[in-house]
Amino acid sequence: MNHAEVYCQFDPLKEVWLGDCYPIEFYQELKPEVRSAFCKITEITKQELASIEQKLQALGVTVHRPQFTNNVDDYKDSAGNLLKPPITPRDDNMVLGKTFYNLRHLYSKNPWQHILDQYRANGNTVHEAQFLEKYGYLVPPSIVRLGRELLIDIDTHSHSWELIERDIFPEWQKQFRIIACYTGGHADSVFCVINPGTILTSHWKH
Repeated sequence: MNHAEVYCQFDPLKEVWLGDCYPIEFYQELKPEVRSAFCKITEITKQELASIEQKLQALGVTVHRPQFTNNVDDYKDSAGNLLKPPITPRDDNMVLGKTFYNLRHLYSKNPWQHILDQYRANGNTVHEAQFLEKYGYLVPPSIVRLGRELLIDIDTHSHSWELIERDIFPEWQKQFRIIACYTGGHADSVFCVINPGTILTSHWKH
């Protein structure tokens, strides 16, 4: 996102965030039988992710990956449990225009920090927010961009809809036309506009 404005035009794909699971070394504290299963799953997952990355790079796409420290405690909650790894970036991240939103991660060391710093250095606005802060109550996969239109699922944001109308709408309406809809979950899993005039949709809500 080097100074590029992202409005979901039907342009060639240029840049992707591809998630990852934790390094195998992070599972050393687990019981042997559990550790063995986690290590196997991790090994297979990393192989698949590497294949995806190689394919995207072969197509000329820039692929960004999370980076972990060597300290497993940087990725634990207050009870000492490992947090969900950053395997699904779309759950907590989105781009609108020249603004990047990195929301609701609870890691002591953000695995995406090196990319966020790069975006800022390139002149982009980056908002990092937790759950109760402005932007932190937004659910990125329930916000779908169609050019200058934003489809926002009301069901997913029912706990914060008044805040969104008060604090977010006035800001976003300067650039986008906001459409409130009821998809009941991750809207990006319900439908996808694959080219002008064509929508690919599932039937999981019917």
